[in-house]
Amino acid sequence: MNKAFKEAAAWMKPVVLNLTHTQKVQRLYRHSLKCMMSWAIDRQVINEEATIIRARFEANRHLAPDSPQVNKICREAEEELEAHTHPDQYVLPWMPGGSMFMRNPPIPLEVVYPHGIPEGENTATVNIDMVPEAIRPVNESGLVDFSKKNVEWSDDLSAKLTEMEGQGGKWLTSKDE
Repeated sequence: MNKAFKEAAAWMKPVVLNLTHTQKVQRLYRHSLKCMMSWAIDRQVINEEATIIRARFEANRHLAPDSPQVNKICREAEEELEAHTHPDQYVLPWMPGGSMFMRNPPIPLEVVYPHGIPEGENTATVNIDMVPEAIRPVNESGLVDFSKKNVEWSDDLSAKLTEMEGQGGKWLTSKDE
């Protein structure tokens, strides 16, 4: 990567937020499952491995979140996850790096209906990662990084998505951190 691209990526990269212990553990668990699903293809194997991963997390549930032992366990788990990350991770087909990303985009309705769009026609739009415009406005800027197979959104959006996640929402920032 050249210097200009690195600067552009650094500008678009979300600010590291202070996450709660629960959010860190939830993200670690989610990433562990996604990593395992990149390696396994049989649903039975996936279910067995998911049960093993869940048991490993449950074994340390009784520990206090601020204890040094928990920090050590989380650090070791992150290192283990980094070591076992698949070189070509599974990507949803419509996400950057997926087989359907930007394939056959829909024709603009103005072209389909040159004399005006009829009433009742669905005019809702979605972003490139299929998130409805109501959740993320189209004018939000995002950097598509094909090497990481993700989209990195602006700082304001990352903060909003993290806040939604804390309130029980399912929308995460880039890399689902």
